[in-house]
Amino acid sequence: MKRFLRQVPGILLSAWAISIFWAAQAQAYNGQVALVYPNENIVVDGDLSDWPEDGKEYPILLTESGVEPRDTEDFQAFFQLGGAANT
Repeated sequence: MKRFLRQVPGILLSAWAISIFWAAQAQAYNGQVALVYPNENIVVDGDLSDWPEDGKEYPILLTESGVEPRDTEDFQAFFQLGGAANT
């Protein structure tokens, strides 16, 4: 029993650290949703000409390097989502 009581502060500290980490992760969700629609006749080959022209474009506002772009000439990018159509 005495050994367990000596371990209690460490256990409590570990539980506190895990709860702080978990809470920080939960705050990452910003509430936005992206819709994925089925696409037909898309070949995964790096050529984007077969993607639909009217597809929703989701802008990429930050680079992975952490350096903010100066303007749209410095950095302008977007991504699109698409799922396989049921055939």
